[in-house]
Parts: sequence; structure tokens; C-alpha cells
Amino acid sequence: MLFQGLPINTNMLALLPGAKDANSVEKIADDFANTMGKQIVILVGNPDQDKALQASDVFSHRLQQSNYFSSVTNGVSTNEQEAWASFYFPYRLSLLSDKDHKLIMQHDFDTISQQAVFNLYNPISISNSKLLQNDPFSLFQHFILALPKPSNKLDLYKNHLMTEDNGIWYSMINATLKNDSFSLSNQNNITHLFSDIKQTITSDYPQSTFLMTGMLFYAKAGTDSARHDVSIIGVGSLIGIILLMLISFRSLSPLLLTLFSSAIGFVFAFIVTYLIFGKIFLFTLVFGASLIGISVDYAFFYYADRLYGGKLWQSTTGLKRIFSGITLGLLNVIIAYLIIAIAPFPGLRQLATFAISGLFMSYLTVICLFPYLLKPHKRAFNSFICHIATLYLKLWQKLSIKKIMIIYMILAIIAAIGISKLHSNDDIRILEATPKALKANEQQLKSIIGSDVSTDFIVVTGSTPEDVISHEHILINKIKAQNPNISQPVISISQYLPSIEDQQQNYTLVRENLLQNRLSDFLNQIGVDNKEIDSIEKNLRNIPFKPLTVNDWLSSPISQNLQFLWMGKANTSTNSNAQFTSFASIVLLSQKLNMNDIKIICAELPYANFINKADEISHVFKTYRQYISYLLSIVFVALFLLLLLRYRSLKKAICYFVPPTMATLLSLAVFGIFNVPVTLFSILALILVLGIAVDYVLFFAETKSSLHSTMLAVTLSAITTILSFGLLAFSQTPVIHYFGLAVFVGIASAFLLSPLASKVNK
Repeated sequence: MLFQGLPINTNMLALLPGAKDANSVEKIADDFANTMGKQIVILVGNPDQDKALQASDVFSHRLQQSNYFSSVTNGVSTNEQEAWASFYFPYRLSLLSDKDHKLIMQHDFDTISQQAVFNLYNPISISNSKLLQNDPFSLFQHFILALPKPSNKLDLYKNHLMTEDNGIWYSMINATLKNDSFSLSNQNNITHLFSDIKQTITSDYPQSTFLMTGMLFYAKAGTDSARHDVSIIGVGSLIGIILLMLISFRSLSPLLLTLFSSAIGFVFAFIVTYLIFGKIFLFTLVFGASLIGISVDYAFFYYADRLYGGKLWQSTTGLKRIFSGITLGLLNVIIAYLIIAIAPFPGLRQLATFAISGLFMSYLTVICLFPYLLKPHKRAFNSFICHIATLYLKLWQKLSIKKIMIIYMILAIIAAIGISKLHSNDDIRILEATPKALKANEQQLKSIIGSDVSTDFIVVTGSTPEDVISHEHILINKIKAQNPNISQPVISISQYLPSIEDQQQNYTLVRENLLQNRLSDFLNQIGVDNKEIDSIEKNLRNIPFKPLTVNDWLSSPISQNLQFLWMGKANTSTNSNAQFTSFASIVLLSQKLNMNDIKIICAELPYANFINKADEISHVFKTYRQYISYLLSIVFVALFLLLLLRYRSLKKAICYFVPPTMATLLSLAVFGIFNVPVTLFSILALILVLGIAVDYVLFFAETKSSLHSTMLAVTLSAITTILSFGLLAFSQTPVIHYFGLAVFVGIASAFLLSPLASKVNK
């Protein structure tokens, strides 16, 4: 593949602003999102339960052998099941289920005794003589059984997590990637691996089915879409340029030189961008492919001047005639991209760097190399493009001022109608190009295993690890109190780890209310002899309080599947920007929760930070859309003043200012007319439209040769630019589509209106 092995970054989220503070809550949230991005969930299904189990074993074994994954989990071993009880057992007097804690607080000791007797004589109970000695009231057993299950529908079968849906048995596999989901090599290697594994399993276990979800699959879809865009845009632009060159100049030398200057610009831009940023976004290459349409502008002006110069044309004289025009044009586009780079989006800054360096190198190639390689035409000729350009120029030159004013008034009315209907939408979700099949696959998988985990989550902080757990309990109690009908509203570490305060309280409650006052009577009641009663009482009463800490829990094998929720130590800041060392964890939320209510709860707790990445990014989009819109207004004023300063004439300044301004307004109006929402990328596109539109006007204003050669050059330039950015409008990626649509309309308008500048020079 074209990009295989190159330092390409396909992560669209990496284009967005990162956390300002490397140790902030936002950074913690980003780190967690990156961790989750490496997770892959796989369901291997078969109508026969044992075959589904065997097929999942084959699948997980192949994943482990591949060396692409840091961990592959395919069920729960017997040792792991026993580890839960053995780990918690030393702390048993400090651990109570919510139900038992409530019974003790209500002094309902009769119910506790009745439950213990029931467990003792129940034939399917796990009670035995050892548990009677160590857990006579079955409190520890109740605690273990009350621990949250990983899913509502998964059950253990031969140490595998399995479930049945529509006659198909599914076995679940959890895998964690070693490398990033956005690595191109990773995407290709793993998708090929999955394809091979599925083919093998289908052959050995007919009727097997597979469901998978994970960021890697979405990243791969985005990569494939962007590759398609690069291919279509790049190839389309090149074909257009080749045809235009051959039709207009009927010679291979201009074609080869133009392709050479474009290639030099593209390669130079790639190298410079890589040296500055370390990696290049695939997003940048998509737009970089469209820059071919702008980079050839400088060559077009040289060729047009030569075409109309005849046999007496001289390369150095020709360069002097076009030098000021193409130089001012380059500076103008550079300014446009510098304005785009003001937004703190790494992707846009990289795009600006790529564009500026590439266009600058193409410009240098034209002014430094072309004068030594281009010779006068041996014979004169005019292509149909030359005729069209000349006719269009004559049409404008024949128009009276009155007719031109009428044209602009009509266009102004159209622009006003469109602009009056504008509406913005900064929601990042409208910019997604998620394949429906992938989304449906994910929803089906979640439905089968009973997962309803939301993409929203909460970052909980505290000055110590124990503070974090204590804060989690306070937060979760509030959420549960507000949502009593949701059985499992959250997933958190604290569900498996009581706070130190709760442990101490539980220990005291059990000792004072059960061990000291009721244990002897209970044991007598069930027929235990006095000698053994004394032994049991002595053994239990001599157990000291030993807190179960976060570090103890994290160090145990039972924390393996939930360790990703512990974010560890981080330096966070207060509202006064004071830095302090803290610890953090993540609380996952159920989709059934009302997130607005959760936001309110978090707002009341200084250590709870509600995270909705989509809303955060959308807010950033809105802020910078508004900011750059204001900036664009200032640019219009500055442009008029600069034109006035450059040409020392109010008439010229107005004539040169009106075409690019109208082109920009018409580009904006199209969004209103066709009910397309205005986004940040639409506004950024308007800046580029303004920059290129001013270029066309400057080419006419600065021309020191025939207006016919300038008109031909502008025509060729507009065709290639419209071709490039017009193809962007057909991109499958909404961000690129909106950008391309705005530029396409704006450049077409700029070209059609630019000959107004020729009226001044006539």
C-alpha cells in the first residue's frame, strides 16, 4: 500500500486540541480513552455450546501466538475463581453486603440468623464446617455473591463466559492491543489475522459466527475512506492537469515541468512536516493531494505568458512580468493558511505547515528553474480554452458599469437570502463517517452480552488512593439513590473495595452486634458443642482489624479485569490553578442513566469530573468557529486597507475588494440555500476561498503583460482548483466534504467575478 511503513497518523481525534495541562483531568480522560481504544471484544458463536467454546479457544490461542496483543482473556480459570474468595477471606469481618449492613443497622438479627441457618441446611449451599468456623453468619459468603457480575447475560460454563441468543451460543474473548489502534501496520496485520482465524474456525467448526467491536475497526474504516479520498482526489487532479496542459499548450515539456514542480512541492512539504511534527496525519495528505490544484498556478502564469509572447518571448523578461503577481499571490495564500493555523488544532497547524512549505517550494521551482528550461513557442496556436478565456474576458470588458452593478446587486440578494437561512451545528457527531455495518455490529454484540456501558464516564480524584475510593462511594451512593430502578448504574473499583471508613464500621458492627452478643446463642441453636463454640468465638474475636487498601487490591490477580479503571498518580489543578498531587480513577456509567442528572451530581462534588468527549470537542468547535468568524471579519477590513495602501486609489481598492468578498459571501450563502450546517471547517474553508479569490484579482491587478495571458492563466488555475476541491466535496468524510463544498462554490464564484479587476487596468 502507498502509506505502508510511512509515519502516518490516522487518528482523527489527534487532530483536535489536547489537554492544556499535561497532568490535568482532561489528560487523565485522554489517557483513559487511549487505553480503551486498545480494547477489542470478540464473540465466537455456534449453535453447539461446546463447539462455540472450542472455537473460542482456537481464536484466543491464535491471538496469543500473534504477539500483537498484550493480553487475551478467554474466560475465568478455576484458580481465578478461587482467588476471589482467598483474597477477600483475611478481611472477612470488615466486608458486608449492602443487604447485611442494612439488617445490622436495623438490628434485624433474627433475619441474619435465619439466613445463616438456611445456608447451613440448604443442600445446594456452599456452607461447610470450615465456613461455619470462619463465617458462621454467612456474611462473607453474602459479600462474595453480591459482588457485581461483569455482564447481565454472561454465565460461566467450563470456565468460559458464555451466553445464548437466538439459538446461538457465544463465548466472549477480551483482547488488549500492544500498539495503537491507529497504527496502519497494526490495522492491516490484525485485520488479516482475524480473517485467517475466522476462515480456519469456519472450516473446522461449521456454522460458526463472529461479532467483534473495538476502536481498531473504526480506525481501519476511517483509514480506508481517507485512502479512497487521496486516490480519487490526487489522481483526479493529475488527470485534469495533464489534460489541461496538453489541450492548452500542446507540448509535453510544460506538462512534465508542471508535474515536476508539483511533485517537488509535495515531497518537500512531506519532509518538512515530518521533521516538525514527527508524524503526518492522513487528514493532511488528503488535503495535500488537493493542493496540487493550487501549486500549478505559478507554472500556468509562466506558460500563458510564453504562449502569448510568441517567437520573440524571453524567459527572463516573462518572469519579470509575472513575478509580482505570483509573489503577492503566494504571500496571500500563506497569510490565509497562517490564519487557519491560529486555531489550536494540531491537524490544522500541520495542514498549514504542509500547504505553506509545499506551495513555497513549487513557487521556487518556477522562478528558479523554469527560466532556464522554457524556450519560445516555434509556432503560434490557440486552444479552445484560450478562446473561451478570451471571450469571457471580452464579455466583462464590454459590460457597462451599470450592468456590472446590476449583476452584483442580484448576487448580493442571493447571498443575503442564503446567509439569512444559515444555521450552525458544532456537534462533532455530524462529522463522523462511521459505517452503519460497524455500528450495527457493535450494538448487536452489546445486546447479546447485556452491556449498556456509555461512552460518558466520570474521573474521580483524591489526595490519596483511599480518598479516591471514599469519593467513589459517595458519588455512587448519590447516583444509586437517584436511580433505584437501575440494577447496575455504574462500573467502578469501589464496588469491589469498601472504603477504609466503611471497613472499620463493618468490623465494629460485626464484633459488637454479632460476635460478642449473639454468636454463642446462634451456635448453640444449631447444635454446636460448647468446646467448639469456645474455639470458634476465640478464633473470630482474635482477628484484628486489617484494612484492605487500594494497593492490596491492585496487587491481587482479581483486579486484572478492572485495573484499567485505576489511573494512578497525577498532578491536577484547582480553580485557582494551584497544582497538587492527587490520584484518580474512572467510573463507567450505564446508558440508562440521565446524563444531565449525572452532570448535576458531579457539579456538586469537587472531586467528580463528568467527561463527555463528544460534547467537549463540540464546545471547542463552537468556540473556535465563533473566534475565527470574528477574525475573518477583521481580515476583510484589513484586506481593503491593504489594497488601498498598495494601489493608492479608492476606485481600484473597491474593484479589487468586491470580487473576493462576493465570492466568499456566495460560498457561505450556499450552506443556507441547501440547508447545510455551518461548521468550523466551513469557516476555515472561507478563509482559503478569500485567499485564492484575492490571488485571482491580484494576478489581474499586477499583470504587466497581456490581459489575455492573465485570463488564460486564471482560467486554468480556477479549473484545476475547482477540480481539486470539487472532488473534496464528494469525500465520504463529512469534515472534508463540507470543506470541499465551501471551497468549490467560492473558487467558482471568484473566477467568474475576477475579470472585474481588468476593468480598472483597461
